[in-house]
Amino acid sequence: MCLKSTVIIKQISNIQYNNLNLPNKIDFIAESSKYISYLYTADGAKINVETHGGASQQSSTDYTGNIIYENGELLYIITAEGRLTLSSIGTSSGYDYYLTDHLGNTRVTFNQNGEVLQTDSYYPFGMSIESLSNTNNALENKYKYNGKEFQDDFDLDWYAYGFRMYDPQIGRFPSLDPKAEEFAYLSPYNYASNNPSTNIDLWGLQGISPRMINGTANKNTSKALEIVRRKYRTSVRSYVMDNKRKGSRAEADFAIKHPIAAYSIGTPRTGQGLAGRADRFAKALAPNNEPLENTLRHVIGQALITKVFGKKIAKEVSIAHGDDNPNNTEIDSQVDTENNIIGRTIGEENKFASPKKIAKIAIEKATAGELSERVPTGATDVNNNKIQKKVNSVMTTSNFNKARETLKNLNNKGNLKK
Repeated sequence: MCLKSTVIIKQISNIQYNNLNLPNKIDFIAESSKYISYLYTADGAKINVETHGGASQQSSTDYTGNIIYENGELLYIITAEGRLTLSSIGTSSGYDYYLTDHLGNTRVTFNQNGEVLQTDSYYPFGMSIESLSNTNNALENKYKYNGKEFQDDFDLDWYAYGFRMYDPQIGRFPSLDPKAEEFAYLSPYNYASNNPSTNIDLWGLQGISPRMINGTANKNTSKALEIVRRKYRTSVRSYVMDNKRKGSRAEADFAIKHPIAAYSIGTPRTGQGLAGRADRFAKALAPNNEPLENTLRHVIGQALITKVFGKKIAKEVSIAHGDDNPNNTEIDSQVDTENNIIGRTIGEENKFASPKKIAKIAIEKATAGELSERVPTGATDVNNNKIQKKVNSVMTTSNFNKARETLKNLNNKGNLKK
């Protein structure tokens, strides 16, 4: 079935798109002038959907992060395992839980008392198998195929994938893939590289296999993918919008290709993941010494990532962050690149070592002068920026002994023991 024919069957007369290629308004062929309108943030996150029939508004749904309102009433709050229902529309307030399959498709919805509220079955490309699906739930769970929100207003029956809407009846996206130029061998309307049995389409951008990401199966894949979807939404949108912020496009691309690794690595800024752990070790072991702290952060971080995901992934995330470019003559880049290489070597040679052991090896190398630091020369350039130089790490025996004692009081997450 072609896109034109499915539009006719759904009685769609016109679709208006915004500059992000997301639908602003969908008009339907009807005497009552039915239409659905959408409102987004500047980066394309959906915040409101309204349905209209004739001159009156039929419903209005607001999205505030993971909190959903309908017609001004708090409907439910999305949780990591399901949702908390708070509306009088439902049979009762309380927690609902989702059972999902290997692709993150919601198969069973049940409440905190163990009562099954809804079951869902799907054809390979996501269309519901009506004879095998049923709901005893007054407040239907619409987060179904791939965990995406099903929009059935006026029989639209599309899924909201973030960057595009998806039509499971034809197994195609009605709009072009923003990354189509990278997949010239595929139709720009394809879903999950035309392999729905093993792949999903994370944001409507690229098909990936959720069970064999980075070459290893992960029993928490569905949960991790959902967190990655939320966490990296802004950076991924920056990628598509060609934002010039340093590293945003490369970081987003890394998150799309390796969502489990991206989730596990995290960032020093948020304090989460392996990067956050490396940041805490570095700050604790090199207090009031920014050059050495930066050195240890890179060495420990790359060692931990290599230990968990391997040298290749560790280098990829480093490149995405803007490091590991031997041809870059900037002092910052040279220092970070050299320390990253040493960190990956440590991780590869100590795959079964604890994070504390990795941190101890890092300070030993710093004391031996095997790591690099960037320090100010005291001079400034024409723009009044401080000129820096690269030196071998300088960790005195006294500071090493202090760091070693500090390390004894840290746990493997880099926090003080309680």
